[in-house]
Amino acid sequence: MNRVDALRRERTDVLALCRQFNDTDWAAPSAASGWRVQAVIAHMGSVSHAMFSPSALKVLRINDIERANDNIVDQRRGWSPQQTLAEYERWSQRSIRFAQVISRTPIAGAPVPLGTMGRFTLSSVLTSAPPTPYRLAGRCGPTQPAAPRDNEACSCP
Repeated sequence: MNRVDALRRERTDVLALCRQFNDTDWAAPSAASGWRVQAVIAHMGSVSHAMFSPSALKVLRINDIERANDNIVDQRRGWSPQQTLAEYERWSQRSIRFAQVISRTPIAGAPVPLGTMGRFTLSSVLTSAPPTPYRLAGRCGPTQPAAPRDNEACSCP
Protein backbone atom coordinates (compact mmCIF):
# COMPACT_ATOMS: atom_id res chain seq x y z
CA MET A 1 0.00 0.00 0.00
CA ASN A 2 1.36 3.43 -0.88
CA ARG A 3 1.41 6.41 1.50
CA VAL A 4 -1.59 8.15 -0.07
CA ASP A 5 -3.70 4.99 0.23
CA ALA A 6 -2.58 4.56 3.85
CA LEU A 7 -3.53 8.17 4.61
CA ARG A 8 -6.91 7.69 2.94
CA ARG A 9 -7.53 4.56 5.05
CA GLU A 10 -6.53 6.40 8.22
CA ARG A 11 -8.94 9.22 7.37
CA THR A 12 -11.79 6.74 6.93
CA ASP A 13 -11.00 5.16 10.29
CA VAL A 14 -10.80 8.52 12.10
CA LEU A 15 -14.14 9.64 10.65
CA ALA A 16 -15.82 6.36 11.64
CA LEU A 17 -14.48 6.61 15.18
CA CYS A 18 -15.39 10.30 15.62
CA ARG A 19 -18.94 9.76 14.37
CA GLN A 20 -19.49 7.51 17.38
CA PHE A 21 -18.50 10.19 19.90
CA ASN A 22 -20.91 11.91 22.25
CA ASP A 23 -20.23 15.26 23.94
CA THR A 24 -18.34 13.60 26.79
CA ASP A 25 -16.05 11.80 24.34
CA TRP A 26 -15.26 15.02 22.46
CA ALA A 27 -14.39 16.78 25.74
CA ALA A 28 -12.20 13.95 27.07
CA PRO A 29 -8.45 14.47 27.47
CA SER A 30 -6.33 13.08 24.64
CA ALA A 31 -2.83 11.63 24.59
CA ALA A 32 -1.62 15.08 23.47
CA SER A 33 -0.80 16.95 26.66
CA GLY A 34 -3.27 19.74 27.33
CA TRP A 35 -5.51 18.91 24.37
CA ARG A 36 -8.99 17.44 24.43
CA VAL A 37 -10.06 14.95 21.79
CA GLN A 38 -11.82 17.75 19.90
CA ALA A 39 -8.59 19.79 19.85
CA VAL A 40 -6.70 16.89 18.25
CA ILE A 41 -9.28 16.60 15.47
CA ALA A 42 -9.28 20.40 15.12
CA HIS A 43 -5.52 20.27 14.64
CA MET A 44 -5.81 17.55 11.99
CA GLY A 45 -8.49 19.48 10.12
CA SER A 46 -6.67 22.79 10.37
CA VAL A 47 -3.45 21.33 8.99
CA SER A 48 -5.34 19.96 5.98
CA HIS A 49 -7.16 23.27 5.54
CA ALA A 50 -3.95 25.28 5.81
CA MET A 51 -2.53 23.57 2.72
CA PHE A 52 -5.01 25.56 0.66
CA SER A 53 -4.44 28.94 2.27
CA PRO A 54 -1.63 31.45 2.81
CA SER A 55 -0.98 29.66 6.12
CA ALA A 56 0.89 26.98 4.19
CA LEU A 57 3.70 29.42 3.43
CA LYS A 58 3.97 30.43 7.10
CA VAL A 59 4.46 26.81 8.16
CA LEU A 60 7.46 26.51 5.86
CA ARG A 61 9.28 29.25 7.80
CA ILE A 62 7.86 28.87 11.31
CA ASN A 63 10.24 28.97 14.26
CA ASP A 64 8.01 27.35 16.89
CA ILE A 65 5.82 24.60 15.45
CA GLU A 66 4.27 23.71 18.83
CA ARG A 67 3.17 27.29 19.42
CA ALA A 68 1.76 27.49 15.90
CA ASN A 69 -0.22 24.29 16.50
CA ASP A 70 -1.62 25.67 19.75
CA ASN A 71 -2.60 28.94 18.04
CA ILE A 72 -4.44 27.18 15.23
CA VAL A 73 -6.35 25.01 17.69
CA ASP A 74 -7.12 28.02 19.92
CA GLN A 75 -8.84 29.69 16.94
CA ARG A 76 -11.27 26.74 16.87
CA ARG A 77 -11.97 26.37 20.61
CA GLY A 78 -15.48 27.82 20.26
CA TRP A 79 -16.45 25.40 17.51
CA SER A 80 -18.91 22.60 18.05
CA PRO A 81 -17.73 19.01 17.58
CA GLN A 82 -19.80 18.90 14.39
CA GLN A 83 -18.00 21.96 12.96
CA THR A 84 -14.63 20.49 13.93
CA LEU A 85 -15.38 17.15 12.29
CA ALA A 86 -16.81 18.83 9.19
CA GLU A 87 -13.59 20.81 8.68
CA TYR A 88 -11.51 17.65 9.04
CA GLU A 89 -13.78 15.70 6.70
CA ARG A 90 -13.79 18.35 3.96
CA TRP A 91 -10.17 19.45 3.99
CA SER A 92 -8.54 16.09 4.66
CA GLN A 93 -10.28 14.73 1.58
CA ARG A 94 -8.97 17.62 -0.51
CA SER A 95 -5.45 17.31 0.87
CA ILE A 96 -5.40 13.58 0.08
CA ARG A 97 -6.52 14.27 -3.49
CA PHE A 98 -3.82 16.91 -3.80
CA ALA A 99 -1.18 14.52 -2.40
CA GLN A 100 -2.27 11.87 -4.88
CA VAL A 101 -1.83 14.23 -7.83
CA ILE A 102 1.53 15.52 -6.58
CA SER A 103 2.83 11.99 -5.90
CA ARG A 104 2.60 11.25 -9.63
CA THR A 105 4.81 14.15 -10.65
CA PRO A 106 8.54 14.88 -10.43
CA ILE A 107 7.86 17.71 -7.97
CA ALA A 108 6.99 15.07 -5.34
CA GLY A 109 10.70 14.69 -4.65
CA ALA A 110 11.38 18.41 -4.29
CA PRO A 111 12.84 19.32 -0.89
CA VAL A 112 10.77 21.81 1.10
CA PRO A 113 11.47 23.34 4.52
CA LEU A 114 9.15 22.59 7.39
CA GLY A 115 9.93 25.32 9.85
CA THR A 116 12.88 24.49 12.05
CA MET A 117 12.23 20.76 11.74
CA GLY A 118 14.31 20.46 8.58
CA ARG A 119 13.77 19.79 4.89
CA PHE A 120 11.58 17.00 3.58
CA THR A 121 10.34 15.92 0.18
CA LEU A 122 7.06 17.51 -0.80
CA SER A 123 5.49 14.06 -1.04
CA SER A 124 6.54 13.26 2.55
CA VAL A 125 5.14 16.52 3.87
CA LEU A 126 1.78 15.90 2.16
CA THR A 127 1.39 12.28 3.26
CA SER A 128 3.02 12.12 6.67
CA ALA A 129 0.18 12.79 9.01
CA PRO A 130 1.20 12.59 12.63
CA PRO A 131 0.06 9.35 14.22
CA THR A 132 -3.53 9.82 15.28
CA PRO A 133 -4.36 9.10 18.90
CA TYR A 134 -5.39 5.49 18.95
CA ARG A 135 -7.20 5.92 22.20
CA LEU A 136 -9.65 8.79 21.96
CA ALA A 137 -12.21 9.31 24.67
CA GLY A 138 -11.43 5.89 26.14
CA ARG A 139 -12.12 4.14 22.85
CA CYS A 140 -9.57 2.24 20.90
CA GLY A 141 -9.70 3.29 17.28
CA PRO A 142 -8.66 1.12 14.37
CA THR A 143 -6.34 3.78 12.98
CA GLN A 144 -2.64 3.32 12.45
CA PRO A 145 -0.13 5.95 11.39
CA ALA A 146 0.05 6.44 7.64
CA ALA A 147 3.78 5.81 7.73
CA PRO A 148 4.97 4.20 10.98
CA ARG A 149 8.59 4.73 11.89
CA ASP A 150 10.91 1.75 12.12
CA ASN A 151 10.26 -0.34 15.23
CA GLU A 152 7.27 1.83 16.19
CA ALA A 153 4.49 -0.17 17.77
CA CYS A 154 1.06 0.66 16.46
CA SER A 155 -1.26 -0.64 19.08
CA CYS A 156 -3.87 0.53 21.50
CA PRO A 157 -3.52 -0.75 25.05
